[in-house]
Amino acid sequence: MKRQLCHLIDIRRNFKPQKDWAVFLDRDGVVIKETPKLLYDFKDFFVIPQAAEAIRLLNKENIPVFLTTNQTVVARGLCDEKFVSKTHKKIKKELAKSNAFLDGIFCCLHSPRADVKKYRLDCRWRKPKTGMFEFIAEEFKLNLKKSFLIGDSTRDILAAQKIRIKDILVLTGHAGKDNLYRFKPTLIKKDILEAIRHIIYVSGVRDCRYKRTSKCFKNIKKAVILCGGRGKRLRPLTDKIPKPMTKIGDKPLLEHLINLLREHGIIEIYLAVSYLGEKVEKYFTDGKKWGVKIFYSYDRKPLGGAGAIKPLERNFNSTFIVLNGDVITNLNLTKMAVFHKQKGGIGTISVHKTDHPYDSDIVECDKNFLVKRFFRPRLGDKFKLISKTGTHIFEPKALKFIPKNKKYSLEEEWIPDLLKKGEKLYAYYSKEYSHDMGTPERLRKVRKDCKNEKIKL
Repeated sequence: MKRQLCHLIDIRRNFKPQKDWAVFLDRDGVVIKETPKLLYDFKDFFVIPQAAEAIRLLNKENIPVFLTTNQTVVARGLCDEKFVSKTHKKIKKELAKSNAFLDGIFCCLHSPRADVKKYRLDCRWRKPKTGMFEFIAEEFKLNLKKSFLIGDSTRDILAAQKIRIKDILVLTGHAGKDNLYRFKPTLIKKDILEAIRHIIYVSGVRDCRYKRTSKCFKNIKKAVILCGGRGKRLRPLTDKIPKPMTKIGDKPLLEHLINLLREHGIIEIYLAVSYLGEKVEKYFTDGKKWGVKIFYSYDRKPLGGAGAIKPLERNFNSTFIVLNGDVITNLNLTKMAVFHKQKGGIGTISVHKTDHPYDSDIVECDKNFLVKRFFRPRLGDKFKLISKTGTHIFEPKALKFIPKNKKYSLEEEWIPDLLKKGEKLYAYYSKEYSHDMGTPERLRKVRKDCKNEKIKL
């Protein structure tokens, strides 16, 4: 590739794009920390923690990824080209420690107000102009309309929109508050990792944790999360926030569940809320920020888990998922959905081994995983330590068994009634992490597990 005047170009050796589109990343504020002043001293150099994991996801899916940046530090005389080149080498070295690799780095050093005359130019490569992207597209035969740009500044978003690249603003670095240009981003994500997870979903490819194993999962597009519990056992924590908004790591539990659903292709999500439900709606609004559509169903009086689903019946004309809003999990929903379709029952409930059976719902099933007994054990009962978690898949006809405008429990009434009426329910056993956090002790355990990376969120 021919080097352009006052442009720094660094292409990964033997790189040949395997897709006809790419992801473009701004540098400062997206991949490395945005400094109060321009970066011209390595003491200010710091790679954003999520960057390596995010870029590694793109590498796994063979999605081309390019760093595209304006660097006026040279034009202002604060450093020379060699420093910028060394910075890029340092970025590549840090990413490589985590097996993450950039396919190319493209840098414009020009500025129309440069102190160094050599660099004084209103260059077509300088964002928000689009010459840099046009050059890359022509060189590698890329379709820019299918490509994505992740940036933290108004110039990044404006450049993308000018040339019709899909834009995502991240809330790191400037977070769109540099106020250089007026713009409205198409999508906003917390950081580069959330942005790239979204790209992997909407582009039809998957992080290896979430690859689809059957076409039948395409039939499941909707889910409801039960968020109405009072959380009395977690008081005083739940005096001011609803239980599903309790933080696990740096996010509310409910946000983790929404991300899980989205990663498995579920983008129409209903939140059945009651106590302090307005705080849930204020936080998630319409769900656009998370790449999903969120709808709210308010219980004006306590209806129980199943009773809260009944008002949503007209929205579910195909297989749907039900999640308990107080259970943190990284269950592979795709595999569970495949199991459900293969068995052909009215519903499937996820089960696992429990360490607190006497306040859990015990599940007994035959060799074909058909549920034969579902009960809350008493002291002296004989049973295996297999209990229901908080993940369920149901067919729409299961909703006909729920009475209208009546308090009706999912565990104490709906599931037992389905079994009494001869409906087939199956148990999906998984060793993947599922843990409720309904007591202070369990909440502490979940937070500790998250900190120790026993659960990948």
